Amino acid sequence: MRTLLILLIIGSLCSCGQQPPAESDTASSAKVPAGPAQFQTAVADLRLRETAGEKGVIVAVLPKGAVLEDLGEVSDFTTRVTLRGIHYDEPWIKVKTAAGQVGWVYAGGLNFDPGQNSKTADVLLQKRAASIFGEAYVKRLRAHQRDFAGIRTEQDFARVLQESAGLRDTLVRILEKRIQPGSAEELPDLFWAGALFTGYQPQVVAEGTAYYFFCDYRQWAAPARRTTGPQDDLFLDLQFTAFPEDSIEYFFPGWTIQTWDYGGSSLLGKGVHKAVLDKINAQSAPGGLFESLLLKMKEQVIGDITAAEASFWYSPEEALKELDGIIAAKYKVLTQQDVVALFTRRQQLEDPKKHGLTVNARKGS
Repeated sequence: MRTLLILLIIGSLCSCGQQPPAESDTASSAKVPAGPAQFQTAVADLRLRETAGEKGVIVAVLPKGAVLEDLGEVSDFTTRVTLRGIHYDEPWIKVKTAAGQVGWVYAGGLNFDPGQNSKTADVLLQKRAASIFGEAYVKRLRAHQRDFAGIRTEQDFARVLQESAGLRDTLVRILEKRIQPGSAEELPDLFWAGALFTGYQPQVVAEGTAYYFFCDYRQWAAPARRTTGPQDDLFLDLQFTAFPEDSIEYFFPGWTIQTWDYGGSSLLGKGVHKAVLDKINAQSAPGGLFESLLLKMKEQVIGDITAAEASFWYSPEEALKELDGIIAAKYKVLTQQDVVALFTRRQQLEDPKKHGLTVNARKGS
């Protein structure tokens, strides 16, 4: 989706000033069984070389978007490239062009589908992940994959889900440090990371200048079906209600409509707030497996309704109708502070102009 930050190799890798290991151009190649894999050049003027390495004779200059066939050979050395403070350390792979030319290209200049049945693609996935996150976190991602596959009870489900959220936060912090803020065109392609981080999807955020890993609840449905308890199933049902579009977590759940990159309007009046609170209230119990996550979502829903500078998409009448239903439900999960905040917001919606509330934002009023 985004141009690789590795716009490095436009022209020639030799211009980057980085050198491969001393034995690079004479080292033998490690054979990897080929699969039906294809790669696509991510940069313009990528060099196709007779042999692996920067000293290999150039046999063709490939345009951006060229499709290459995997021939199943990967160099047993890597070439290190530093760009905008990020270190890339990837091998060279043997490919064939659509015109039938055979040669070696630097893996850092390629996009690839990590889901292909290809050992070469798997090697590239490991190398690229290690360059970005480090070997230790690649091992943690692999351990997470094993834990995810090993879920057998709802207790397993809750543990793996909460541990993965912590891993997600760490990976995001690494990306914030490794990828310097810049334009969207300079953002590297990190969508391949979804193949390593089971249950999560990388997405571009912050006006196309950063990545974030969002929980993909569709992937968590399979392990939930393997368990016998009801708590994980009910929790997933709640997430499907909160994120109805594609069941992928996002900064703006189903009770909010995003109107600009960093904000939006409350959808109070549509019924989503009450539907979510109904399910949270039904599931919430002291000591429950998802108690902390349920309470956090409850706070988000109440906060959306009672925010100091709230904007409401629907009319005051529509918003009040749903709010009255929420108040009348007398949810046990609500604190006294929540109830007071809801009653206060109800009074303010009776005269939104007086209280500086934006209402009927869908009509621009």
